[in-house]
Amino acid sequence: MKSDRKLTSLWQDTAEAKKTTRKHNTEMQGDVIIIGNGITAFTTALILQQEGKKCIVVSAVDIINTTPETACLNTIPEVYTMYNTDMDATKARNIAKSKREAIDLVEGLVNKYNIDCDLTYQTGYQFARTDENVLMLKKTDELFKESGVVSKITDVIPVPLPFKKAYRFDFQAKLHPVKYLQGLSTALEGEGGIVLTNCIMTAVKHDNNTVVASTTCGTVTAGILIYADDTINEIATAALPLIPNCCYNAAFTLKNGPYPDGITYDMSSPSHTFSTYNIDGQQYIVATGFEYNEDDDFKDAFASLEHLLRKYFDVDQITHRWQSQCYSGIDGLPYAGLLPDRKNEYIISCCGNNAIVYGSICAKIVCSLIYNKHSDYEELYSPERIVDEQL
Repeated sequence: MKSDRKLTSLWQDTAEAKKTTRKHNTEMQGDVIIIGNGITAFTTALILQQEGKKCIVVSAVDIINTTPETACLNTIPEVYTMYNTDMDATKARNIAKSKREAIDLVEGLVNKYNIDCDLTYQTGYQFARTDENVLMLKKTDELFKESGVVSKITDVIPVPLPFKKAYRFDFQAKLHPVKYLQGLSTALEGEGGIVLTNCIMTAVKHDNNTVVASTTCGTVTAGILIYADDTINEIATAALPLIPNCCYNAAFTLKNGPYPDGITYDMSSPSHTFSTYNIDGQQYIVATGFEYNEDDDFKDAFASLEHLLRKYFDVDQITHRWQSQCYSGIDGLPYAGLLPDRKNEYIISCCGNNAIVYGSICAKIVCSLIYNKHSDYEELYSPERIVDEQL
C-alpha cells in the first residue's frame, strides 16, 4: 500500500505491485513495437501476439504507476462528440456499435485469461441539471434512438444530486483498471510477448522496411511501430489536432449507506461521473470531474469537487485524490490507423475519458489493418478523416 493517498489513485493503492520490469541492454527484435503504458497498448499487443506476431511493449513506467482516467466502460454518447462533429444516425450507430464491441472484447479477454479485475455490468444513467442540458439530452437521445440505441426515461438516479431529466442505459460496465492492465500484461508475457517497463523511446529511424527504435533499454527492431497511448505521444501526433481533458478524481466513503448502485453521468460543465466499488470489503464512491481546459487549476478543481460531494453526499472520509490528463480528437473521437505520411507507423491515441472502451476498439481496428482486414469502423476513427478535412 502507498502511504500518501492524496497523490495515489484508488486503483494504484488497491492493486498488488508486480515485478514486470525486464532489463535489456542489447538489441531486441520482434514483429511489432508498441509504445505506450496503458490498456490500449497492452490490448493491441495481446491481440497481435495471439495472431502470431512477436510484440515488444515499451512502457515509460511500471504498470502499477499508470494513472487511468476512468474505470467505467460505457456506450452512453459523449455530449461533446454529439455536438462538435458531423453527426447523423449512421455515424451515431457506428459509434454505439463500436463501443459495444469494445466492451465485448474486454469481457472476452477477462474470461479467456481469468483476469481478476472485478468486471461487473451496471445500469448507466445520464442526467441533466439545467434547462440547456435538458435540451441537449433530448436531442442526443433522439439521434441515438434513430441509430438503434435503447434508452429509457427515468425518474430516479442513484446519486442524490438534483436533476431535471434523466435517461438510463442498460449493460454498461466497470472494472478495476490497474488489475485489468496487470492481467493483460501477464497474458501478453504468457503468450510470448516482451514487456519493457521504465523504458523510454528516444529516437526512431527507418531502414528499408524495418523500424529501428532507440530506447533506454537498448535498440528494438521490428517491421511495424504502433504509438498506442491513452494520452498523447508528441512524436506521433504533432500533426493531429487534439483537445486536452483535465481529469480530477476523488474516492470517498459514506457515514451512512446506501452506496449508489449504477454508473451516473452528469451533463453539466464540468461534467462528473459517479460509481461505487467494493474493494477488499470496503465500499468507495469514485467521483471524476472533467474539464476541457489545458490550463485547469487542479487545486481549484479538487476544491470544487469536494464542495459538490460534501453538499450532496454524507461524506465520511475522502480517502484518495488523484489527477491525470488525457486527450480527445478534435471531433471528440480518437485516432486509430496509419499515421499520415508515415510508413509502417500506426497510432492509437486521444481516447479521452472513455479510454478503456475507445482504446480497446481502436486496438482491434489497427490490428485488423495490420492484417489487411476490413473493419467497419476504420473510417470513423482514421487519422485521415482530420487530414482530409484540413485539405
